Amino acid sequence: MKNNKGFTLMELMVVVAIIGVLAAIAIPAFQNYVRKSRRSDFKAVVAKIIQAQEKFRATNSTYSNDFSSSSAGLSLLSTTTATTAATATDSFGGGGYYTVVIGSNTATGYVITVAAVSGKSQANDTGCTSITTTVSGANISQVASTC
Repeated sequence: MKNNKGFTLMELMVVVAIIGVLAAIAIPAFQNYVRKSRRSDFKAVVAKIIQAQEKFRATNSTYSNDFSSSSAGLSLLSTTTATTAATATDSFGGGGYYTVVIGSNTATGYVITVAAVSGKSQANDTGCTSITTTVSGANISQVASTC
């Protein structure tokens, strides 16, 4: 009688199929957790911008739309990092997944818009590719699709 040791091809194919099914379930779930993590990072960035705006407004007559370290800026970035005065990409430790824009700045308020960069994985964040925060006087309102 022959003593066969090892696995048959059929047994190996079953194991490969099981691993494939598990990977098909686990990888998308992992990607969703990564997207949520990046989303929460940028909610923290918005809070940091709001804090910097209030600090800036305490000594100036209007809010700023400049991230740079210039005299009119919020000192959140060096002047060489910002793509324009009011638009920053790949800033605040975000890895380039979002673009942050400060606009409509007046003496009483401003608007912060955080949008996912097209072509990056965060652009696939269903229903949460753009977050707009409006600060008017003492009121803060945040509009996001379904974040």
